Amino acid sequence: MAARLEQVSARTSEQIADRARVAALINKARVQGDPGVPKLISQLEKNGVTVKDTNHYLGNPAREVDIETAGGMIIQVKKLSSANEIIKQVQATQRATGQPTVAYVITQHRKANTVVQQAGRHVQVTNNLDTLVNWLKGN
Repeated sequence: MAARLEQVSARTSEQIADRARVAALINKARVQGDPGVPKLISQLEKNGVTVKDTNHYLGNPAREVDIETAGGMIIQVKKLSSANEIIKQVQATQRATGQPTVAYVITQHRKANTVVQQAGRHVQVTNNLDTLVNWLKGN
């Protein structure tokens, strides 16, 4: 317990501000009720990807964006749906925002893998966090 208190008291004002920024983004995503988005924000930040905003509208015509990174990448978070729905959403978001867009499918099972493979022939889509982080970091 003492070590934890020492660790907390040793945080810089920048670290405190960054933690507050991430907490506000996660709370915003929770309030919007987007499944998987709060958890993904936390995972991205822990893996060194800075999230700029969540659940906001961009582009013309305006598109709801699940996650926008500080690097300008848009992430549309999806439950399992059809490959065609994923393709349409990614392409429509890219057209409307003019920003590179990827889809992240939060479902992890055999059918999800098949849908990801089918959609992946047309757009960037994954259901693997490591793959998503590598894309966002430009690896």
